[in-house]
Amino acid sequence: KSIESSDMLLVCDPATAFMDPVCAHPTVSVIANVYEPGSMEAFGRDPEFYSFMQTLDSYRTTMIKNSTLILKTDADYLKYLKKLNSR
Repeated sequence: KSIESSDMLLVCDPATAFMDPVCAHPTVSVIANVYEPGSMEAFGRDPEFYSFMQTLDSYRTTMIKNSTLILKTDADYLKYLKKLNSR
């Protein structure tokens, strides 16, 4: 089922809200999970991306300042961080 052909329910996580420094006008950005209404199942358009975002969120909520994170060289999170660092 495509996202265009169905209703979706967005559940925002207020803990992820921040003032977006990139936007020209004051803008609050927030991360939201997308669910099928009724069943409350996560929308499975891209399960790999959804899993990756859940991983990022778990790092955000469990790590504290000055934490040390040990990753395998082929870890998706490490690839993501390297891509951010190269900008």
